[in-house]
Amino acid sequence: MEAIFFDDHQGCWMKASDPVDVLSTFTLADVPALLAEVEQRIAGGLTAIGYVAYDAAPAFDPSLVVYETSDQNRPLISFGLFEREGRLSDQAIVTQAPGDSVRVKSKTTEEKYTKTYNRIQRYLHAGDSYQVNLTHQLSVSGRGSPQALFGALVQRQQCRYPIFIQDPHQTILSLSPELFFELDNDHIVCRPMKGTRRRSLDPTQDEAARTELSGSDKDRAENLMIVDMIRNDLGRIATPGTVHVSDLFCIEPYPTVWQMTSTVEAKTQASLGDILTALFPCASITGAPKVHTMSIIQELETEARGLYTGALGILRPGRKFRFSVAIRTLLIDNVDKIKGDGDQAWRGQYGVGGGIVADSRSDSEWDESLAKAAILGIEPQADAPSGAGNL
Repeated sequence: MEAIFFDDHQGCWMKASDPVDVLSTFTLADVPALLAEVEQRIAGGLTAIGYVAYDAAPAFDPSLVVYETSDQNRPLISFGLFEREGRLSDQAIVTQAPGDSVRVKSKTTEEKYTKTYNRIQRYLHAGDSYQVNLTHQLSVSGRGSPQALFGALVQRQQCRYPIFIQDPHQTILSLSPELFFELDNDHIVCRPMKGTRRRSLDPTQDEAARTELSGSDKDRAENLMIVDMIRNDLGRIATPGTVHVSDLFCIEPYPTVWQMTSTVEAKTQASLGDILTALFPCASITGAPKVHTMSIIQELETEARGLYTGALGILRPGRKFRFSVAIRTLLIDNVDKIKGDGDQAWRGQYGVGGGIVADSRSDSEWDESLAKAAILGIEPQADAPSGAGNL
């Protein structure tokens, strides 16, 4: 396993390779013990870097259902354990050319999306859910080095939590802007993201999009719904009286979109396993209420999410843990063929989606989901769901 990531506390890129051990499991029943071992090894001085797939959710609560799959190629949880990390320069991240054009093809159409959207609306109007986070997958292919592609994506989409992980199972290129949680000893911070607008090259239109998002009653209501869920989730593990909202409805700029975020904080002495049991998966990528809405997602989505909407973590001694939400994340699945001169073809998938509420519009939700693929350099179109773009 090898990992490259940006350390926002030190303000530099870091690389970890040659782990002393890699702890992985494909079995739900093994997840709690594996997490306990990871935490024990961290307490012994090692750094753990890895991921928790969305499909691992039933390991934390059997009532959290996910799309059943027989895929045994990707672990539910995998962490490399490292004795040391090294600094990288910004130039080292982007020195290689990313290769030929990246091709993107949607696995669904706007017509199929609308049919699913209409079924969700029936659930919403029946009171079975207040918000459902509907996602779909894009097929992505290209040529060249995945690490070079990661560097090109970093240049295109500045974000707070970029991370590249290559292991025997998959190669992960994540440009996530969303913090799942960060723990510093007993202080835990969650920063859910809900509310998106496309950015424009025209300054007037761009500012209008920011202003519209900032004042949108619909987006504020959706954001607040997720904030309340996270407050409740944190309350299960927090020191009584410490859960509080420190920032509400903040508008953050990214090269392709505006995003609305809020921040929830608390104090906790909970273990890693107990924190994940309380919080996983992040409320922003399920909907509300979490348990029943995940059953709706399991019924309506047509394939397993895998790592997408799970979590990517960097865990250091001293209870310094940081997990991002695995969104804006490209998963390359044929890593065994990427050898030698780096000019081999590769293929993978990239998930997109958004939260649907009673007053949503199908066309707007479809457009928002495609906007989240803009960092790849090309957006699949509704009437012709494929395209290519040079990075």
